[in-house]
Amino acid sequence: MLKGKTVLESVKLRIPDPDALFIMKFISCRNVDIRDIFMLVSHIKDFKGIRKEVESKVNFKENFEKIKSKVTSQAFRNDLQGVYGHIDDKLFEKQKNLILEMEKE
Repeated sequence: MLKGKTVLESVKLRIPDPDALFIMKFISCRNVDIRDIFMLVSHIKDFKGIRKEVESKVNFKENFEKIKSKVTSQAFRNDLQGVYGHIDDKLFEKQKNLILEMEKE
């Protein structure tokens, strides 16, 4: 149940688990999805399962290279902070390293 702060109405929502959301975003691989992937990666439970599912739909390596190129670029951190606000240096590096580790899975 989602309730608004200034509105008295509430709405029932179904939200996909992080792994399913990550898969959907990895497959579409738009710039906005890459930002979300970056922020979701620490909530992922089954990297091998995600890779298998993505590989059944699209070229994993091609999409991964696009994601890798984006998250390692100089401009990415500023783009990310424009949407998510200030990102601590340690958190940023942790998230980036988790994404880069996916290449090895």
